[in-house]
Amino acid sequence: MNKQELLEELESNKDKCLKEAKKYEVLSWDRQIVDSKALVYMQVINWVERLDEKQKVTVPKFVATWINQCKEKATLADCLDGCYEISNGEVVSSEDFQNWVVDNENDELTAKAWMFGYEVEKEPNFIVKVGNLYLIEPLGDTSDSTIRTTWNHKNAYEFTSYDIAQTHANKFGGEVEEVK
Repeated sequence: MNKQELLEELESNKDKCLKEAKKYEVLSWDRQIVDSKALVYMQVINWVERLDEKQKVTVPKFVATWINQCKEKATLADCLDGCYEISNGEVVSSEDFQNWVVDNENDELTAKAWMFGYEVEKEPNFIVKVGNLYLIEPLGDTSDSTIRTTWNHKNAYEFTSYDIAQTHANKFGGEVEEVK
């Protein structure tokens, strides 16, 4: 029996349960038993359908950008090389990707991402702590703006860039913390 035959048999058994369920009153004990069997068949069908699904890998955002760019204009081999040539002879490359794929030996991960899909790594956010307080919002462009702070780190403003958070922290002798 192959996967397709198994799915067909499971579907048939599920349909029989659903048909049998109609014989009973909605809230009867017999109806609940038959409905439960149908639900089990549905869950098993779902598992069987997912048997051959490859798990998506997780890659940094710049890798995802490079893969998307290559999928539109290049081959997987070009993508793994970190460069490709466009029609006018110009070479398009990604130094960040080249360093990442060589330094971390991530060529297999890149190939899996290309073939089976990927998820993008969640990039860290940062908060600024000044003494025992946290900034609630980024500082304005003027030096006479009010600085809003909080005791609760959960209410702190989350910066997406470490450098910008560090700039704000330096203005007050504060420190940058990565949000966990």
